[in-house]
Amino acid sequence: MNPLLKAVDLTKSFGTLSVVRRMSLEVRPGEIVGLAGQSGSGKSTLAMLLAGFHKPDGGELYLDGQPLQWPFDAQALGIDVIHQTPSLAENLDITSNIFLGNEIGWPAWGKWLKIPNRQRMDREAAQILAQLDVQFDSLHQDVVNLSSEQRQMIAIGRAMARTPRLIVIDDPTGLLSYPRQQKLLSLIQTWQLQGTAVVFSSSNLDHLLAITDRIIVLRHGRQVAEYR
Repeated sequence: MNPLLKAVDLTKSFGTLSVVRRMSLEVRPGEIVGLAGQSGSGKSTLAMLLAGFHKPDGGELYLDGQPLQWPFDAQALGIDVIHQTPSLAENLDITSNIFLGNEIGWPAWGKWLKIPNRQRMDREAAQILAQLDVQFDSLHQDVVNLSSEQRQMIAIGRAMARTPRLIVIDDPTGLLSYPRQQKLLSLIQTWQLQGTAVVFSSSNLDHLLAITDRIIVLRHGRQVAEYR
């Protein structure tokens, strides 16, 4: 099977600090690839390079064999991201954040001139949150007033509202209680059954061993091992 995503010699520095050094990897459809390493190993930076949030100093990235040029619109390419710290629109409510950039409305084919169907979005947002075992008094409350764990679950719900081909997950479990961590791991396995590829950066080795097909170990920005 040809790789969905292929990185070749990705390199990234911040000032004089070299964070990722000539990293190459492949991710196939439906594969869960773990990124492991101590704090400062470069795994989060590598994840953000793959998601298009950082521009590398060198190297190449291919999706379906086609080269990507930074900056690129990850969502338009079918790539979704769950960040270590949830990235939400603070002035918008829960439903609006779940469907941000993916609004349901008229016309169905429109992107910029679409009239949102708020009733349907509320209904589907409630269904998504029910799958995550998350409850709110109202879906119309602004996310700025929510706890860190609640915000992270909304970010996870946003990925569920889309149909991405690849999901890049950057160690989000630090904000989650144990039951919520287990819910995320179960969700990742469901995505795999649906054919979605996942790159899962985590500092929790138990989580990586539980669900990944391969684990790539980084140290000082370099790949030092790979385990299947």
